[in-house]
Amino acid sequence: MRALIPALLAITLLSPGTAAVAGIKPWIGVDGSWSNYSMGDVNDVLADENALLKGTPLHLWEVDAGPAVGFSAGADLGFGFSLGVGYQRLFSASGVDGAGWYEQFRLPANGITAIAEYAPPTKGPFGVRFGLAGGAVMESGNIVLGGIESKVTGTGPLVETYVGLDWLAQPRCRLTAMLGYRSARIEDAKLAEPAATDLERAKMPLDYSGMMARLGVRVPLGATPGAKDTARDPAVRPWLGAGGSWHVYKHIPDFDEFDRVRNAFGYGATAGLDLPRGFCLGVGYERLPAKADARAGGTGKLDFAANAWWAFMERRLLSAGPLEARLGASAGAVMEAGSIEGAGSSDFTGSGPVLGAHLGLHWKAAPRLAVVTSFGYRHVRVSELKADRYLIYDSRGRRMRPDYSGVDVRLGVRVPLVK
Repeated sequence: MRALIPALLAITLLSPGTAAVAGIKPWIGVDGSWSNYSMGDVNDVLADENALLKGTPLHLWEVDAGPAVGFSAGADLGFGFSLGVGYQRLFSASGVDGAGWYEQFRLPANGITAIAEYAPPTKGPFGVRFGLAGGAVMESGNIVLGGIESKVTGTGPLVETYVGLDWLAQPRCRLTAMLGYRSARIEDAKLAEPAATDLERAKMPLDYSGMMARLGVRVPLGATPGAKDTARDPAVRPWLGAGGSWHVYKHIPDFDEFDRVRNAFGYGATAGLDLPRGFCLGVGYERLPAKADARAGGTGKLDFAANAWWAFMERRLLSAGPLEARLGASAGAVMEAGSIEGAGSSDFTGSGPVLGAHLGLHWKAAPRLAVVTSFGYRHVRVSELKADRYLIYDSRGRRMRPDYSGVDVRLGVRVPLVK
């Protein structure tokens, strides 16, 4: 229900009928930030665990700050006022791994807020912005001790106040820098299996309150004075794409009874916008299969299959007739969705980051068809592999961390949606 109200507000603000009202200009935004936290109760637990680690080279660092990423949508109402909704992902973690110890405290949270801002009218590209946001923070973390994962949940109020500096870099792009304070405390965070984590002595408060610094960009969706309408601007072209790829994997964990997986073919789809000045922004999905059959005399099969999602940016380096050379970078997340079958069967789960860079060649084969190929390297590693919440190990006693990183070669097509 909490998420429904901001969603309805966003739909109302961004609907064509609302945008048509004089003086109302819808926008969307993305931002990143760094925040201080007030995790005194969590740090007391970490101190207790560090006492057990005394005499080893391991140490659990205090959780006192962390990054965040966010998305927002809203509308400028005129006279300097703006209303919107926002989502933030707050990251917080501490852990050790080695010398026979493995402990992880991952405490990310999701924040959903309603936003109200005021920007005094100014001349020129720079301006000041004052903001107030209120909503809820929801814990979605986990603690791993003794090889068992315990989920952490809870909800609390979230209030932010900030002041920012705006720079109208282009008619359709506004850069923002903000400094403020966040109050976000979950009084009674609950653990799904407190006995497994030795934290059953009390409910554990989580406090994400503290100073924050934020950088972001906002893009207006309606007509902007001095700018062309995106739908009619031939320099802004939406497109859809699909293709296949060949990957050399860095390390896929192996069992003695299965063949080793070193490379495989993948497939996926993309969507994006070709922008002025040779830029391109988009999102993509790819299925990364890594199957292994049982060796002679064995039965069953091993299937490491991951789903990768990412956002990417490309920049045209040079062009000659229908050919273009582009340089690109991407970032996102990978989610393991594999399984093992033998005497029994188990489904794998896990996630990790995706980071990559590529050099591509685009050939405009027809007015509404482009053939694209690229060569690049991508870091795609699942941080932990679990089966039924338990960490699993390969035949050499190493904790499983499928690493799909390596060189990849891609071939696909892109189809523009407008002429």
